[in-house]
Amino acid sequence: MAFGLKYDNVDRYIKSYAKYILRQARYRLEKKDVTGALSNSLDYEIIKTKKGWTIEFTGADYADYVAKGVSGTEGTRTYIDIEGSRKRSPYSYGDKMPPTNSIFNWVKDRGIKGRDKETGRFITDKSLAFAISKGIQKKGVPAASFFTQPISWSFNVFKMEIQKQVKIDLLKYITDK
Repeated sequence: MAFGLKYDNVDRYIKSYAKYILRQARYRLEKKDVTGALSNSLDYEIIKTKKGWTIEFTGADYADYVAKGVSGTEGTRTYIDIEGSRKRSPYSYGDKMPPTNSIFNWVKDRGIKGRDKETGRFITDKSLAFAISKGIQKKGVPAASFFTQPISWSFNVFKMEIQKQVKIDLLKYITDK
């Protein structure tokens, strides 16, 4: 950003890359985010300083739990970090189960009906919500890695392309002077 150099191509490329990651994140959430609330909350902001650019991806308050997963009492969950490495989820269930009210609404919205294991009779939606909640507490919630996985897959291409864009902007600056 020195000498009055304008980074028009770099700015455009960074914006297009941020949009690409956002599209990939929403695509990865299609099956997990039935209501679309989390997908609709996802956004990005490009911050430009004297030292460079930063892309900040944001989402609903619970987005990090969905992204990194939650370990259960009987097993751990992992997620893919920005370098493409598998890491253990920092979140876990202890004595508390997920709220049965939310799961009850989830069951009602989808019209899911549970059956008793022994008799095969239908059980109440509240009983089903409790059973699902207990299962989530034990097994946890798998990670979606909806931002980090697309970034880890595409970052090498991003680095090569950003160098090309800097070169184009620099050559334009030199030829215009």
